Amino acid sequence: MERERRHRYGGLRYGASCAYVLAGVCALASGPVVGHAQMGTDPGTTNDPPTTQAERARQADRARAADAAPPDRLRYQEEYHRPGEMYVAGFGGYTFGGSSFTNARTSNGPTNGFTLNDSGIYGLKIGYFMPDRLNWLGFEVEGFNTSPNIKPSVNGPGGTPLPGASLRVTTLAFNAIIRGKFACGPSRTEPSRRTTTETHRTTVETNRSAYGHQEDTFCPLQPYVGAGIGVFFAHTNGFGGGQSASDNAVPGFNGLAGVRYFLTEHVAVFGEYKYNRASFNFNNAGASLGPGGPGGLSGDYSVHNVVGGLSFHF
Repeated sequence: MERERRHRYGGLRYGASCAYVLAGVCALASGPVVGHAQMGTDPGTTNDPPTTQAERARQADRARAADAAPPDRLRYQEEYHRPGEMYVAGFGGYTFGGSSFTNARTSNGPTNGFTLNDSGIYGLKIGYFMPDRLNWLGFEVEGFNTSPNIKPSVNGPGGTPLPGASLRVTTLAFNAIIRGKFACGPSRTEPSRRTTTETHRTTVETNRSAYGHQEDTFCPLQPYVGAGIGVFFAHTNGFGGGQSASDNAVPGFNGLAGVRYFLTEHVAVFGEYKYNRASFNFNNAGASLGPGGPGGLSGDYSVHNVVGGLSFHF
């Protein structure tokens, strides 16, 4: 009996030991799988970044959607570069009828004014147009000379006739210019450092890329208007060729409007209307006519000019 009891006890102990061993083996075998499942990663990818498979799938979906974006999701960006522009010009023309010397007075009293003769006019100008967005705005300095002599008048003080008088006026003007650009098209020459052209770049952007092209455009037709301060230097030999007199550095008004057309991208022709106004005072003009003569002259100088010329642009 004792022997049989020992044999049964040993068998139970042996069976329990086997059970423990099998449980340990199973734990070792299942441990890595459970660990990877808990971490949400795939066995054998321990060096991958900590991004889940679901996140990678979402990123792939977003990339495919961006590639398949419809045309209305394209974005167009246009850029213009307009370089600064310097120019010099020479011109000539005519001071025409309608010019006058109004509100005129002599030392003997007021008159009904004088009419001025037609005259030639000539001059030079230099200017600069601003770059980029202010390319429509320019500034220029010009100087010109004209001689619209004073015609004889029967409307002197008390109806006394007055002989004519010479008149020469030199003007130095500082103007602000506003211009437009029309008839624009492709550049006529190879790309160079032109100031009359503008670079136009169009960029097309999608969600993932950008591409574009660049071209030079040229605008040959350019109307303009301007106004500024004139500084006038006037001289007369007096009534009837009497005593001469001058009135210098007189401030006044200079207005202009014109149109410029480019023959090439550096050379243009232009036509221009100019209006000038200032007040002159010739204290001693005509004093040699004697005690009964006018003895002096003052009044408002108002003239109209039409000129044409050639300009060079850099």
